[in-house]
Amino acid sequence: MSTTWKSVALSLNLVTWILGFSESASADWQGTVWGMTFDEADKRFRIPHGRGGQYGEVLVFSYVTGNLAFENGVLHFNYRDWLDQISMSLANPEECDKLFDTYRRVYGNPESDSKYDPDYPNDPDAYIRTATWDDPNHNNRIMLTTKDGCWVYYSPLPSPRPARLVPAPGGL
Repeated sequence: MSTTWKSVALSLNLVTWILGFSESASADWQGTVWGMTFDEADKRFRIPHGRGGQYGEVLVFSYVTGNLAFENGVLHFNYRDWLDQISMSLANPEECDKLFDTYRRVYGNPESDSKYDPDYPNDPDAYIRTATWDDPNHNNRIMLTTKDGCWVYYSPLPSPRPARLVPAPGGL
C-alpha cells in the first residue's frame, strides 16, 4: 500500500474514532457516561479492562480503532466517585501530528495550541505541544499533548460558574 493511501486510511480511521467518541462521550462512549460511578462504569464499559490505581480506583484499558492503537487508557474518577476524565496514549507517538491534524479537521482550530519546553526554551525541536478543543455539542473538552508521548484526554466541559446574587435595592 502506498504511503499516500496509508495516510488516507489513517485519517479516515481517526475521523471515525473521533466522531464516535465526540458523539457519544457525553452520553455513551463504549458504555460510559460522565458522572457515572466506578461500579457503574466497571459494569457498563464495553472495552476489556482491569482495575487499578495507586491513589484511587481507576479502570485501565487498551483501545484499537482501525489501524490506530491506544495504550495506557484510564477512566478516572473524582473524589465523589464520578467519571470525570478518560485518558489514553497513542501507541505510536510518531503519528501524533496526524492526530493533531485530524482533530483540527473535526473540531476546527483549537481553543489553545502551545509549544514550549522549560528546559530548552531556545531549541525549536525540543518542545511539548498541547492543544485543547471544546465540543459544547457533546459536553467534551479534548486535550492532546506530546508530553511523554502522545496523550489524549477527554473530560466534561466545566460547568458555568454560578452567578453571584446581588440584592436589589431594598434587599429584594
